[in-house]
Amino acid sequence: VHILATAEHTVSEERQLMLRLLWCCGIRIGEACALVVGDLNISEGTILIRHAKGDLTRLLPMSESLWEYTASYVDRCGLSGVSSRAPLMPTTRGNVPRSNNAGAALSRVFARAGVFTDTGKPIRPHDLRHSYAVHALEKLVDNGMDVYVALPLLATYMGHADITSTEYYLR
Repeated sequence: VHILATAEHTVSEERQLMLRLLWCCGIRIGEACALVVGDLNISEGTILIRHAKGDLTRLLPMSESLWEYTASYVDRCGLSGVSSRAPLMPTTRGNVPRSNNAGAALSRVFARAGVFTDTGKPIRPHDLRHSYAVHALEKLVDNGMDVYVALPLLATYMGHADITSTEYYLR
């Protein structure tokens, strides 16, 4: 929450949305950067991830809070009437953001928010993916799902070919 509050005062709306997508969906930063307006289905509350790692495509449901934030973002930024191929989070030049530039901007947010690793460096955007995996699995198990059922579901959601990759994120 402190990271989101810091972002609200220090980065663009595009970077704020990117941070929320990483935080709430556990998607890769490259997947977030590649999103176009047409990948959002506001009426259904879903995000289509195209050409992810392994050239996989997956459809992700959004939480209610992310859904509301994303719908508001689309309205605030006037994206309702633009081409479905337009970048969802364009740079100041109107291009699709580059993941290394977006990652550096988010790392600065983490530093300003005082969120550091054990070695004193700001966390990386990819660390949010690890955090997402742990919290998502905890929530599934807390809601009564058997861990052996939850792991394949989480693996699919995260775009992993099998649970071995997902297990790595849970360490």
